[in-house]
Amino acid sequence: MKVLLINPTMGDYYRDAKVRAAITLSPPLNLALLAGALRRAGHTVIVWDEEAGAIPELERRIAEARPDLIGVTFRTPLFPRAKAIAQAARRACPSALLVAGGVHPSTRPLDCVTLAPFDVAVRGEGDQTLVELADGRTLRRDRRAHLGRRRDALPGAHHRRQLLGHGRLGSV
Repeated sequence: MKVLLINPTMGDYYRDAKVRAAITLSPPLNLALLAGALRRAGHTVIVWDEEAGAIPELERRIAEARPDLIGVTFRTPLFPRAKAIAQAARRACPSALLVAGGVHPSTRPLDCVTLAPFDVAVRGEGDQTLVELADGRTLRRDRRAHLGRRRDALPGAHHRRQLLGHGRLGSV
């Protein structure tokens, strides 16, 4: 499976903030760890870091990359940018599985599947969960994972259908 992992930019979010000096930019090590786990499992992985530079024509570039799974990691202040990325990804690759990860999806998974077009919000460490999502995916609408487990029953994964179908937030 071809997986695209994206780290959104903070842009000007902290430009006028007094805490700006405390905000450090560093390579997205979380995506490097996820990419390593996915590659060990036999998947092809592309990592885009918007902090390293803008990605011109994002929607076109996603369409050209043709990923099967698109993961976006973000903190709460970056939710609007992550949502914009997910919307572009959905238009570019309608059948791709859209996965939200990071601090915001860990604490507010319902936001990710109701206010943005993510299919799955991963809570906590996502390396094993993301590999299992990638291993089990055949079609976005196919909810069966490998070894007969339902994809929406993976530990740490909160699936849109489960969150919205039950009308409450709960671990899957």
